[in-house]
Amino acid sequence: MPPVRIRIPRKTRQAKSARVRSHVTRDTVPPIRTMGAVFPDGGGIDLLHDAATGRLNLLSFDERNQVVASRVKTRGNVYLPAEIEPSFLRAITFPSACTDHGSTVELFTAVRAPLTAYGFTEEVALPAAYFVFSSWFPDCLPAVPCVSITGPRPEAYLLLQLLACMVRHPLRLAEITRPALCSLPLDLQVTLLIDDEPTTRTARTLLAASNDRGAFISWKGRLINLFCATAVYRGLALNDCDLDGIALHINVPPSRGRLPILDAKAQREIAEKLQPTMQAYRCRNISKVCESSFDIPEFGSKLRILAQVLAAGIVDAPKLQADLVPLLRGFEEQARAECWRDLRCVTIEALLFHTHSAGKNKVHVGKITATARRILKGRGENASFEPETIGAIVRLLGFSPKRDRNGFALHLNEHVRRRIHNLARAYDVAAVQEGVAKCPLCSEILSVAGPRVRDV
Repeated sequence: MPPVRIRIPRKTRQAKSARVRSHVTRDTVPPIRTMGAVFPDGGGIDLLHDAATGRLNLLSFDERNQVVASRVKTRGNVYLPAEIEPSFLRAITFPSACTDHGSTVELFTAVRAPLTAYGFTEEVALPAAYFVFSSWFPDCLPAVPCVSITGPRPEAYLLLQLLACMVRHPLRLAEITRPALCSLPLDLQVTLLIDDEPTTRTARTLLAASNDRGAFISWKGRLINLFCATAVYRGLALNDCDLDGIALHINVPPSRGRLPILDAKAQREIAEKLQPTMQAYRCRNISKVCESSFDIPEFGSKLRILAQVLAAGIVDAPKLQADLVPLLRGFEEQARAECWRDLRCVTIEALLFHTHSAGKNKVHVGKITATARRILKGRGENASFEPETIGAIVRLLGFSPKRDRNGFALHLNEHVRRRIHNLARAYDVAAVQEGVAKCPLCSEILSVAGPRVRDV
């Protein structure tokens, strides 16, 4: 029997060929190695730790559904877990599951509980809990807070240990150097927990850059973005303003009794309980965090941004968001008090004093130094610093003293006087806090700017 020939219409043959080509194209697209992604529709991909194999899996999620697999196909692409250097895998804690978290209030209470259980007061536990929540959404926020921890080192170390159980992708560092920071897997959106006082200006500058999403540093021929949440031990007290950007200051008081020990077993139990629930909270609320419109316009700009960042991570809990107001107002008052001892603010006060001295058209750095010493002495501070220190601050403030036969002097022309007054207002120095106008420039600035607080 002769073979039967079936003629396929030309259009049908072309359509079939197109379908085959399309299928081949989709299946042969090379997979993308990822450390995580957030998509415009509110879904995303995160990494999970497989306790059985020790490897990483992918969690593909949206507000309602989560899928865990070693290979994920979504939105036209195939994704695989990124290949991460083994030492980082051992050092960083990843969630092992995605577990229902209950309400935001219940989860917030669960986060705060270990902090208070290990002896920390509410003044420590409350801001620390807000920081934990914000650390889970760095890819949704315009900025991330840097927690400055002060107080005795053992107590601060305990706080860093507890934070490492709860924040997203915690990575504890013992030093702050440019090579150390630039070698990190920063695309993983780690939360840095640093038990090393940033004593060098370079270290402080690098940490300050970690708050800014758009800040890059050059390293070995490429640009590195250090943007990530950080908590850093600052010593017994704050002594500089380099980290005062989007900073949350937590002062840890000395322990009243025997300091509790947080052993490895306890750390593992806290992490195994809270990491999966915080992961589920992130999956369900990432769109809402991105769309947050919380604002406290009466705060200064930096404190206002800090409020926006911390409140954005608190979803469907208006009372918890409202509780940020008294918390941050306390930081505001603390910052205003700090200006009384801040040498930069005291230098501005000394400059302001000399602008109000009749008949003066210039002032020497030595005179500014003597005035700054008297101001601090009147506040009970026995400060010892040389004119070179004050001269450096004057230059950092944007002035250019010129040398004459008596030393370096600042000429008090109209432009310089106006700049001094603007700086006094911007830093909300003690002389301005009194609200007393001592010259026409004082009246002008007070009437235009109105009452304000210092940015912290």
